[in-house]
Amino acid sequence: MKIIVAGAQKEFAEGLTVAQLVIDEKVETPQDVTVTDEYLVILGR
Repeated sequence: MKIIVAGAQKEFAEGLTVAQLVIDEKVETPQDVTVTDEYLVILGR
């Protein structure tokens, strides 16, 4: 599955969870993650 992270398109395994994405991308402030039906936004990267 393709996800845009900090403006760069990246490939991730199917079934990736938001929690695992936060870990994989080393998000320092998980409270800055917003999830909607259409978007996942990670601020402060």
